[in-house]
Amino acid sequence: MSILTRDQILATKIPTVEVNVPEWGGSVLVRGLTGLERERYLAAMDADKKSDTNPTVYLVIAGVVDEAGSPVFDYSDADLLLAKSLKTLLTLSNKVIELSGLSAKAEEDLEKNSEPATTEDSSSV
Repeated sequence: MSILTRDQILATKIPTVEVNVPEWGGSVLVRGLTGLERERYLAAMDADKKSDTNPTVYLVIAGVVDEAGSPVFDYSDADLLLAKSLKTLLTLSNKVIELSGLSAKAEEDLEKNSEPATTEDSSSV
């Protein structure tokens, strides 16, 4: 495995998949969240914690994008999306969770794969 450069890291793309949504008559693009998008998602939930808005809707808002990668929805669309099928919202939010590495399984896998790196010159004291 090679060590990546700054430019290589910054050129990586966020995972995006097309998800068929028969209830809506087509498909949508769902993308994993960036660090900034996750912070905006958490801030929106925090700001709206007194309402009846479900966190599932916020994940859909944060993760459904157009072909250019721009969000399709705005957080002001939360109430409109709440009127849509819960099954559909759950399907889309679960895909956002999966692509973002936010699932419990992804966190377990991350812990398994994050063994401390050792170098030849490391020693126990």
